Amino acid sequence: MISDKSMSIMQRGGKAGRHIKTKFIAISLVVTILVIICDFSFLQFSGRNELLETQNIQTYLYLHDDNEEKDERNISFTPVKKNTIHTDLDLLGNNKERNEHNFTTPPVANRRNYLRYDDAGIRPIPGTARSHHLPFAVPERRTIPHQFVEDKFYHILQRGNTSSRCRKDYEYRIFHDYSTDHRTLYLYNPHILPLHNTIETPGSSESDPDSLSKKDLHALTGGDSSVRYLVTYRAFISCNCFGILPDRKIMKAGEIVSYLAIALLDENLDVINGTDVLIDLNLAPPFGGGNKYYMQYREDCRTFLIRGSMHIVCNSMTHRVRIRRTSGTLDDRSNVMTHPNSPRFDPTKSKVPLIFPNVYGYGLELTLLDESKQLFDGKNLNVFRALDKNNTYEYYLQTYPVPHQYHRLKVGSNLEIEGMGKSNRNTLPFPSFDTPDTNNNRTVCRRQRKKKKCNETPFFPDDVDHGTACCLPMDLEGSQVMVGISHVKLSKKDQFWKKDEYSRYKSFMYDQFLSRFVAYDTKPPFDIVARSGLFCLGYANEDEGRSEVNGTPLAGRNTQYRLELFNETFDCPPIHFPSSFSEVVGDKSKLIIGYGINDCHPRIMMVETRDVVNSLLGKM
Repeated sequence: MISDKSMSIMQRGGKAGRHIKTKFIAISLVVTILVIICDFSFLQFSGRNELLETQNIQTYLYLHDDNEEKDERNISFTPVKKNTIHTDLDLLGNNKERNEHNFTTPPVANRRNYLRYDDAGIRPIPGTARSHHLPFAVPERRTIPHQFVEDKFYHILQRGNTSSRCRKDYEYRIFHDYSTDHRTLYLYNPHILPLHNTIETPGSSESDPDSLSKKDLHALTGGDSSVRYLVTYRAFISCNCFGILPDRKIMKAGEIVSYLAIALLDENLDVINGTDVLIDLNLAPPFGGGNKYYMQYREDCRTFLIRGSMHIVCNSMTHRVRIRRTSGTLDDRSNVMTHPNSPRFDPTKSKVPLIFPNVYGYGLELTLLDESKQLFDGKNLNVFRALDKNNTYEYYLQTYPVPHQYHRLKVGSNLEIEGMGKSNRNTLPFPSFDTPDTNNNRTVCRRQRKKKKCNETPFFPDDVDHGTACCLPMDLEGSQVMVGISHVKLSKKDQFWKKDEYSRYKSFMYDQFLSRFVAYDTKPPFDIVARSGLFCLGYANEDEGRSEVNGTPLAGRNTQYRLELFNETFDCPPIHFPSSFSEVVGDKSKLIIGYGINDCHPRIMMVETRDVVNSLLGKM
């Protein structure tokens, strides 16, 4: 028999067991509910992300379909959807108290590589980079002394180092006294013209139809077998050597005067001694129009060979010229403006052909063969060519690199533009690699019918690229393409980055530059077939400017002023402008990139062709 005590114990045990069982069931039920909730939340979040992505693209298209929001060039295009879409739900307005510096620069997992701008920048072949000074074109008294290179006050002070003055309502000063003008001239934005027929290519029996004739080539080189390139520079009395000053104090002070510096280079990109000269191309007839001394528009010149003639395009103006090398005798020097025996030159009475008087230097002589004329109302224009169905070259003027726009050129005694063309493609290929801007969209909002519509747009709009340098033939994985360089910048005129709903980028300084390679189809309408990610190019090394003859004291100095974007500082200047993208004479495995650094001094370097191809393919 079971005693009363034993029965009592069993009853208590049964109750405990039932209590434990009840607890277990309750816990299991809670766990099950939590799992269901998590699964539902995940599905809801995923659906919200897909909805967000759809809404972003739809609203982006909506804004660009509206006539009020179209680009001033009236180009319609479908935006490219980025791989990385913000999933922060507060971008839709759920959290208005955003941190203005809440950037998302770390790379995200996707199929493209992520690179910093400075890591993506192409590097020179060791020993090939040069940072030139031109001792004859820019005499010592107009060169910044070594000891004052890093003295900002001196740079500002020397802007008034001249005895001559002019007022803004005066016409171009015809008889400027250069003997009393000691203001520093800054050389930058070089352009390299390869002279391919300075060497004989083994196995080649055909000559390039654009090359100079033997007579004109001999006149240019003076029979010097070491000549390989003609180089031009912008010579300016202002600079940004100290980065972007808020008031542009050095860049804007005083008169805005640009000159053209010209020199010959050898196969190592060294200046051939005595060949550098300085010319005031603003004296070109027809005189008048924009020829005001205080504001001259012939700057950032590029030189092109077209059907055996040499054309210099400066901003919107084109000039057909002939350049010959002089002997440096007294007779030749008499054409220099600063020489005591130089003739008085009155541009109001000048006619073509016109031999330009050199401001400084005597090793080259430039003759204008036809009156200069305006090609297109713009700047940074580039000439490229393409074979037509008859296997002859047609010539084009690139006006906008992205989306691609161009004009056919009529080649006669001078250049004229004909019908405009543009790429047929409404979409652009993805950049070949991701960069810090990839993960930082802008939220742009507008009101319509009392409702606020917002869209997520890339930080850099797809139509913000500016003309830079173009175009070189290249093989891209078995396809023949033309490759150029475009640039984007934080323009003070547009300030698109400040049009963010949450003001996340309002602290960004304007006039910061980035570049990219762009590959085009070789036949009209020259569609864009590939784009690299954005990159910056680095400072010159101090050693590049230590040449006793033609090295600039500015190389490798003031390098503490860096590109700063998205809470990161990059190892490159805020301003780099690739003004030249050229072939190497006699070596297709190499290319030349020339660029200006902070509107202060130039850098020219050879690079490997395969590095450019890899940049376009994202194989960095």
